[in-house]
Amino acid sequence: MFMSATANDDRVRKIMRDIKAIKIQGARKVSVAGARILMIVARESQAKSSGAFVSELREVSREVVGLRPTEPALRFGQELIVSRVASRKRVSVGELRRYAVLVCRHYIYETKKMLDKIAQYG
Repeated sequence: MFMSATANDDRVRKIMRDIKAIKIQGARKVSVAGARILMIVARESQAKSSGAFVSELREVSREVVGLRPTEPALRFGQELIVSRVASRKRVSVGELRRYAVLVCRHYIYETKKMLDKIAQYG
């Protein structure tokens, strides 16, 4: 299993173990956990260029999806986040990292909001 330098972060490894061991259950909760991994990787990345940063996110995303390959919400969330980040053109790696964190936060917020509505209305 490949892990980028930032994916070796203890927080990332713990979330990955919990996803794989099915300690995190429910499609949306698993998807949020996957987004948290990308957010940590984005914050901690040491990539020197925007291209290297996007490659790192893609590699980690593939690894995350591989933890639960039959979980469509996880796959969708990872693809959505990485594609949004990759679509940003002509920005510095620092700006791209900040944007990636914002995309992850927004995804987590919207997903949790959806969970709250489901809990409220059934």
